[in-house]
Amino acid sequence: YKATLGYPRGTVGHSVNRAIGGIYMVMGDFGEERIGNVFNSAEARRLFPKSVSSGASKEMATIEYNYWAGVLERNPNSRGGQLGSSFGPRARDVIQKAAGLLPGGQGTNDGDVCNNT
Repeated sequence: YKATLGYPRGTVGHSVNRAIGGIYMVMGDFGEERIGNVFNSAEARRLFPKSVSSGASKEMATIEYNYWAGVLERNPNSRGGQLGSSFGPRARDVIQKAAGLLPGGQGTNDGDVCNNT
């Protein structure tokens, strides 16, 4: 979550941050595995400043999906892998874009909606 803080509205980083925040509000840290490693990766960080209306949003969605599919492949009993891999790149792209349109702004590292990475 913190890896995506501070990106302006209209960017992949902002949209991903809003989607993560929404997921955390509903599920807490249930099944999160080590998804923070994905959001902190150089590959993801390269996409965060790009426009959410570009192909970068779908690329980020694919990175996330591949992570969850890999978790599920390594451990078929992983709840995070089961849930995370049930949303393909197209669905993730749509969800991220929609989350980025929600009203409200991003927090700071003090008192965020969630404090995981």
